Amino acid sequence: MSKLLSANLSRLMKNRLFILLTAGVFLFSAYLMICSIRADIKYDGGNPLEYRFYDALPYAGLILSAFVALFIGTELSDGTIRNKIAVGHTRRDIYFADLITCSAAATVFFAAWVLGGMVGVPHFGLWSTGIKSNLIVIAVAYFSMLAFTAIFSILAHSIQSRAVGAVAAIFLSIFIIYGGSYFYNSLSEPETSYEYIRITEEGTVEYGDEIPNPAYVGEPERAVYEVLSHVFPSGQQIRIADNYGEIEQPAFMIACSIGVTVIAAAAGYLLFKKKRFEVSRMTKLIFANLERLRKNMLFILCVAAMFVFGTISVIMIKQENLTLLHNDKADKAFGGYIMPVCILLAFVCSTFYGEEYDGTIRNKLNVGNTRFQVYTSQYISCFVAGAAMCFSFLIPTVLLGEMMLGGFYTKASYLFSYFISSIALTAACASIYCLIITIAAKKSAGMALTIFIMLIVMWIGRQLQISLFEIPDRTFHPVMENGELTSAYIDNPLYPTGVKRTILKCAYDILPSTQSWQITYFPQNSVPIEHSLKLAVFSVIVASAAFLVGIKVFEQKDLK
Repeated sequence: MSKLLSANLSRLMKNRLFILLTAGVFLFSAYLMICSIRADIKYDGGNPLEYRFYDALPYAGLILSAFVALFIGTELSDGTIRNKIAVGHTRRDIYFADLITCSAAATVFFAAWVLGGMVGVPHFGLWSTGIKSNLIVIAVAYFSMLAFTAIFSILAHSIQSRAVGAVAAIFLSIFIIYGGSYFYNSLSEPETSYEYIRITEEGTVEYGDEIPNPAYVGEPERAVYEVLSHVFPSGQQIRIADNYGEIEQPAFMIACSIGVTVIAAAAGYLLFKKKRFEVSRMTKLIFANLERLRKNMLFILCVAAMFVFGTISVIMIKQENLTLLHNDKADKAFGGYIMPVCILLAFVCSTFYGEEYDGTIRNKLNVGNTRFQVYTSQYISCFVAGAAMCFSFLIPTVLLGEMMLGGFYTKASYLFSYFISSIALTAACASIYCLIITIAAKKSAGMALTIFIMLIVMWIGRQLQISLFEIPDRTFHPVMENGELTSAYIDNPLYPTGVKRTILKCAYDILPSTQSWQITYFPQNSVPIEHSLKLAVFSVIVASAAFLVGIKVFEQKDLK
């Protein structure tokens, strides 16, 4: 174990990603504190140190997920772990040496976050609520980081591919952060709400009667939600950041983090103990496709274009000096990003997958790969291309938005509802594009057919939008009354009602073009997060159906 730890720590200190992430965490934490100092000076706010000290904490999961997956995934993909086993190291020592090394990296990231926040001490002084209480909060945050590390270590040791493992780890971190945010936000709902809130002609605010809040979580569900919000490491971190470090039951939160860490470490070791390190044909195909995708010039240009698009979106809002609410800023910056992703993905899929029909597919089948393996590996590659474009937009938008606009995202749950919906829609689009290209069986024909079908689907989506939201339910109609021509409201015969409206609404939620419109323009204050999850479920259904049809078509296709 000591030799493995020494080798791992030596590799960690030379790891460029570790050095860059450590510097990035420190600079991000320091920048948030500097922004808080400027705001305090400008508005004479008199805020304490803890007002922005914990703001960067909820991003810890994303940073750890990427690092753990890439650090451990490198050993799996390069065959280093097989070599360690061959020279006599036990799987238990290998697994726990990796876990301890990643925990050490998490400790360094955590220290960088704390040191970055200390930039505010000369201006604000130390914490107004006391050093002891905040040290306890910092301890709670630290143990939640260790729990995150143990969870991601399970996934990193289970997936042989470094690239696939990194993507899967980021998705898992998003799920964990979203879950913690969901339980915490649900518990934050008040027991009652006002029937209405309106401003009178005199300018005063008038409140209606208090009514039961339908979103309030009562017993016994509330007790379950309370436990889950503490079990999720992200739930603890969001609770700390949202309450400026004032938390209850810190001992229980630390105990939950220790419990999650121990259970995750034991489960990860048991899985790793039974893992086989032979690379399957499917894995080899995925590796080859991802390597080819990495060198594809069109894909590189599309990713760069989405990165520039995200950066410009935030800069334009900053230059306009919009006096918008925080949520409105987020909506405006996100405006229209998923539509370009869906369009650019059509070009990437048609060129990347269409090139296979020049004879590469026949060669893959001749060496023993099944048609299912060939088609599935191509679909995964196309989906990764779409996910990469989403990431390349979201990363600069989130980071620059937070730094340049301030308070860009008031609720992490809204951000992740955007992301989950868009990724699910990307999976559906990639599945549909692969099906179309399989039918066309040529790069040029596949591109033409994909664009043609895309235009038809967009036109259908536009007609659905007109029918559902732009046709009024009542309209003026001329009426003769007492010899005079007047007009009266009547039911609009063009307005869809009943079963017809239900069918059109389902089609509106399922169709990729209309989904992209809804995802783009989610009003964060009025549309429930559950609606974005419903769209994600519809996208998964569409992706699964198109994938199964594509497999069936490909298996029956003559490739001579």
